[in-house]
Amino acid sequence: MVKSVKPPINTRRMPTVNKSGGLLSKVEPTHVIQAVDSATGMFKSIADYGAESQRTERARIEAETKRLEIKADVLKHGIDFEEKKQILENERKRDEDGHIRDLRRIDNRHDLAMKNESERSRLLDMLERGEITAEECRTLLDSRDFTSHTDTDNH
Repeated sequence: MVKSVKPPINTRRMPTVNKSGGLLSKVEPTHVIQAVDSATGMFKSIADYGAESQRTERARIEAETKRLEIKADVLKHGIDFEEKKQILENERKRDEDGHIRDLRRIDNRHDLAMKNESERSRLLDMLERGEITAEECRTLLDSRDFTSHTDTDNH
């Protein structure tokens, strides 16, 4: 068998309205005005808070946008700098390579001049010792053409 459960009886007393004017008869008009002013102030504060919250969010978004623009600008300048740096590095390398080629060319001319001078000296020594005649010396000097690559080579 199932017992039925009865709901508890509310023993609290409900306020009763006096026949002499009710609840509103105890409230003074200044209290009502103060309550309305207080509620109005509260709603105004809530509206002001919402407006300030929107202004703050707008300022945050604008600041973030500005930050991203500045970051993009810095990155662009960084890329431009790297490009210019690479161009200058390429020019420097090209100039250095040209300088090295010029030095090699000068060095080769010097080596050839020294070789020719050594050959001339050797032929003149042979002439002085009487191993060759003046005509043979002249023919050998002319045949080797010692001057062709020393002063006129512009490669």
